[in-house]
Amino acid sequence: MFFRNNIQVAYVIFAAMIIASCMMLVLEFVGMRFFVKLLSIPLYILLPIIMVICVTGSFTATNTIISTWVFVWFGVIGYLLGEFEVPLAPMVLGYVLGTPNELFLFRGLQMTRGSFIPFLRSPIAASVFLVGLIYLVLKIYGFCRSKSLASD
Repeated sequence: MFFRNNIQVAYVIFAAMIIASCMMLVLEFVGMRFFVKLLSIPLYILLPIIMVICVTGSFTATNTIISTWVFVWFGVIGYLLGEFEVPLAPMVLGYVLGTPNELFLFRGLQMTRGSFIPFLRSPIAASVFLVGLIYLVLKIYGFCRSKSLASD
């Protein structure tokens, strides 16, 4: 509808995006030496500056202090996950895909009146479930084995 009624505006937006991309490319090449010199700044100076910019950005996004607290808590959680060497990629995938998958599971369970058996009648679905179950059992076994070897 937008393209049909406002074709000139759409072309202006496309042209602005192309010009902005070209300008960013030029700025990247011109500023490359400056950006590399930024890496020589000690972390005890650079990290507080980055933290102030991030907190300011989280506050100005919604103009509430709650978003700043959310930023701080997620930062603490991220730090702890990094300290305990928890991989972050599965968590990001779970966050992104969790809501749609939960919705589709709920719809499927409504169609099957709460039974999981029809999900496993398909050979592909049953094999994927079996591979996941084997992987989970092997991970738990490896974890328990490494704990017992470490205690000996």
